[in-house]
Amino acid sequence: MSKANLIVLPESTEKKTGFLFADYDTKNMHCEVDGVSHKCYQLPLDILTRLIVHQTRVKDCDPNRVTEMADDLAAVGQLYPICITPAGEIIFGHTRFRASNQVFDNGESIPHIEDGCIWVRVFRGNEVQKIVLGLKENANKRPQSPATPDDVVFSLKRLISAGAFDDEDKEFKDRSDEEQKEKIKEFVKKEIAPWAGPKFSAIWNKLRKSLPDIQKKFRTWDKNEQCDYFFAHNTYGITRDLWEEKQKSQGKSGKKIKDVFESGEVFDTKNHGKICVWFLIAAPETTGGVWKSSTHEKCASNKADKAVVISAINWSSDQRIDKVRDSVVENFKSWNKILFDKNGNNTPSVHEVHFVPQRESEQKLILQGKYARSENFVEK
Repeated sequence: MSKANLIVLPESTEKKTGFLFADYDTKNMHCEVDGVSHKCYQLPLDILTRLIVHQTRVKDCDPNRVTEMADDLAAVGQLYPICITPAGEIIFGHTRFRASNQVFDNGESIPHIEDGCIWVRVFRGNEVQKIVLGLKENANKRPQSPATPDDVVFSLKRLISAGAFDDEDKEFKDRSDEEQKEKIKEFVKKEIAPWAGPKFSAIWNKLRKSLPDIQKKFRTWDKNEQCDYFFAHNTYGITRDLWEEKQKSQGKSGKKIKDVFESGEVFDTKNHGKICVWFLIAAPETTGGVWKSSTHEKCASNKADKAVVISAINWSSDQRIDKVRDSVVENFKSWNKILFDKNGNNTPSVHEVHFVPQRESEQKLILQGKYARSENFVEK
């Protein structure tokens, strides 16, 4: 009779069973998970199936705990029903199922239950509701058999995969880290309140680390890629052809003609004057003094009318990049404020900054030829 071992299957097997619920005794029982009274059925243990796909614990319940529950069942009976699918697969109540088997295998009985049977409620909802139900039963357990953070994270991952936190206009994976965190936090507070307090940080950190499939992809750029993107997408008329013409005017030819240019190059455009272009790829580089001083010298000496920065924030992350971009913008503003010519006139040397798309959710901007963010510090 014993079915103490989990049956390992890759996914649910919502098979048709050969029994009809109407053939078995019924009574109403209170379910401690949702606090509602349900019509329950007294079913034989050997027609039920315990699948790992429905197990909400990462590790099966300790055998010692099963024995303790078996003693409780033999003494006081089954107070609450376990929950199964219409196919007879156990959603929650795995430990009670094992304990009941143990009682009968030991030749004992459980009060008010026929030998070899257990009281069940039948769940007929969808996949997300089924996962939530199992999570609530496990995560809200009494202190003697508590769920672990890994158990809670395991169920949250299943809910994410099932689309429980997706909206019509945006999927969970397309949200920022803060938005994802708030979604999960609201759910935890509502459904498994004991984990909404100090414990939440621990499960959130575990969740983020254990979900590489929903971790945001983050693009990095080298300066050649930035240059190619700038050639294709700028409003100054600076093209690869213009760059080639400039090199030829400097006496270069053949293999000496380069496809891309290095930071600090100045282009004499038709409608926007002389534009100095810089490519930066990391936050520390944006605060460096060498390129800023060079740009200021070019602007102060009229070698350039405007300086434009094309910036990537490599070695950042989806979560941090907004703050880093903000700090870069503020740094440029502060730098511009302290620059003056001989006559005491303020002479800003960083006129514009354009941040290339790096977040996964920003990649559609590349197809549109746009930047993730642009700031114009000086209209000139």
